[in-house]
Amino acid sequence: MSALPCLQTLGALAVIALAGHGALRLLLRGEFANTPTPERLGLTWLLGTGWVSLAIFAAGWAVRGAALIALIAAGAALLAILGQRVQIPRAPTWRPRNALEWLLVAALGVELILIATWSTQFAFGWDGLALWEAKARIAAAHGGALPLAYFREFPFAWVQPRYPLYLPYSETWLYLCLGRADQAWVRIFGPLTYAAAALIIVGATERLRGARTAGLAVAVAMFFVPYFFTGTWHVLAGYADFPLGVLYLAAVSRLPGITREPTAAECRLFAALSALVVWGKQEGFYLWLVLIAFATLALARAGRWRWAIWSAAPAALLTAAFALYLKFVRSLPDPFYQAPTPANIAAHLDRFGPVLARLFTEISDLESWSLLWPGAALAVIALAMRRAWSPAFAFAWALALPLGLYVMPFVLSALDDYLIHAEHAQPRLLLQLAPTALLAIALAIPRLLVSHAFPPLNAASIGRKLRLP
Repeated sequence: MSALPCLQTLGALAVIALAGHGALRLLLRGEFANTPTPERLGLTWLLGTGWVSLAIFAAGWAVRGAALIALIAAGAALLAILGQRVQIPRAPTWRPRNALEWLLVAALGVELILIATWSTQFAFGWDGLALWEAKARIAAAHGGALPLAYFREFPFAWVQPRYPLYLPYSETWLYLCLGRADQAWVRIFGPLTYAAAALIIVGATERLRGARTAGLAVAVAMFFVPYFFTGTWHVLAGYADFPLGVLYLAAVSRLPGITREPTAAECRLFAALSALVVWGKQEGFYLWLVLIAFATLALARAGRWRWAIWSAAPAALLTAAFALYLKFVRSLPDPFYQAPTPANIAAHLDRFGPVLARLFTEISDLESWSLLWPGAALAVIALAMRRAWSPAFAFAWALALPLGLYVMPFVLSALDDYLIHAEHAQPRLLLQLAPTALLAIALAIPRLLVSHAFPPLNAASIGRKLRLP
């Protein structure tokens, strides 16, 4: 294999890392050191891919090809330089503290290597090819942006031209750097997004005052959720649902802090992450409504109305900008769903019961999800019993409300058999909530459960174990 594609891919990923790291430092500023290193690494990937995809959307209509590559790389370098100029307290060194944590870190590393290897063996699913990767391929062939005909011409209406462009334009960036479309290299996005989810679970568990060992254990256990690798819309299938789920996880993980001790830095990062949730997929708009409703209630209670407005502004502006863009290019309507008008909802009220029953059946499918959903419900109850009100309320809200909203797409389905539509689509909607459910489980595991059995590993403890003088 030629070394050139490897170098081109590394260059594309380096630009993502520079942009993500710089953006994270600018958003958190003095509180950057309070975010554990694993979480910072995961957030760097999300913010970096968000920057690249938004930059292509904003500039791709005017600048194409090599000029677009240079513009995005220069913007990433500027973000990194500005981020480095921010005065930040020295962050503590992160490393495993006992034998169990070392074992879990090693297990997680082995899992990530296996997933990276598997990604070369898995073919993209149908939507992964025809809906998501096809957008990236077409955009790259036209210098970096989708042509207007893609939005207007009838054949393309069946591949959802109205969907947001976070994943396609992130993949377009790699294709631009390679100089051609190559699925063998773009498959790296699946393992990297999975790694970001695992790292955010580890770091957020620690930041939210949970047991670090529990966060590591749940990150390792994520590998054994059956649907993640055996389902139709699994992690490596090229769909946008798991990346959307990781963006939602990152945003939800900031909600307990907003409830407990709201700060400007926390609100800035939450605003950026919730905007990327909107940019991830159409369902992201409804997930954003859940996020911003919770944040507004929490900030209003603290008398921070201005912060509440600023937290909602980036996602609202991005949603409006994309809607105006679709109107400008005269995008065709969605052929799969009816408009959510009162008349359409009233005409299909009889669908609510069957769709809810189908959703319960999916959640109860242990073969696909194992004990993930019962575990998440028990985790919220356990947090409430321990009077950890901030995370308990935040995760109950973030998991329960989307389930209610996820009934609506199938109530308004334009397909003749709406239950078949629900059967095929509900699993991918649950995949969007699965990373958040795992974080709730990690936070619910008591710190005392592991601290006595596995004390900190240091020179003194090693000496006692080896009976050194």
